[in-house]
Parts: sequence; C-alpha cells; structure tokens
Amino acid sequence: METPVRCRKLIYLLTFCFVIALSAIILLADRGRLPGLVYRLYAFPGGDKVGHVLLMGGLALLLNLCFIGRSVAILGQRAPLGGALAASIVLIEEISQLGFHSRTFSWVDLGCSLLGVMCASLIASRISYGRSAANHQAEHGAKLTTDR
Repeated sequence: METPVRCRKLIYLLTFCFVIALSAIILLADRGRLPGLVYRLYAFPGGDKVGHVLLMGGLALLLNLCFIGRSVAILGQRAPLGGALAASIVLIEEISQLGFHSRTFSWVDLGCSLLGVMCASLIASRISYGRSAANHQAEHGAKLTTDR
C-alpha cells in the first residue's frame, strides 16, 4: 500500500510550511523580536521546554514522514533519515545561539529538543512498520501471524 501521491504532496507542503514558520521563529528570537503571542504561549513554568519538545518533535515527525522508510548509519546503528536531519538542525541551531547576545545556549533546551526528535522518530518508525506490514499483507495476500 503505497502512500497516494496527493497525500505525499500534502506531507511535503506541511513540512515546507512548518520549516518556514520555525525558521521565522528562530530568526525573530535571534534578533530579540519574538511577538508577544509567542511569549504568552510559554508563560507557564517549563513552557519554553515544552515548546522545544513540540516544535523540534514536529519538525522531526514531518521530516520522517517525508523520508519514510529511509535510514542512515550513525555510530554503527540505523537511524531514521528525517530524525537524523532534525537532530542535526537542532544541534546547529542551539550551538549557533552562542553567537547572539539576545540568545542563551542551554543544555536543557538542547536535551528537550532532542527528546522531541527521538519521540517523533519512534512514532514515525511505528508508522513505517505499520506500512511495511500492510505492504507485506497486500503483496502476499495473507495476514501476518505470530506463533504463540
């Protein structure tokens, strides 16, 4: 069961829009000009950390859906390509904060961002596994069973 072309195009479009929105947030933060709405979203204790998990997790999920079923070798282990790309972006973005007086590098922010990437990659792997099982079933005309 291959993903319909229209669905794939929608995933690509959503990913593109998400990357543009995330880039705008990062650029505004680098300039110290985040809108009040963004500050209000983080106005509760730990809100910034939740934002890191959700934003970077959302990026990773969308990238994983764009590159579903593709992986790369990292330190001898297979990792989803989308998750690896998202983790790279997260590392570069957090380290780049060292060069901006309006930003502060934080190991906790980095950890929360990477937590979001890992969780999203696990979700995408489950989606990919489900698609693989459905493809196998469609190709072989039999239900997958497990021996007990």
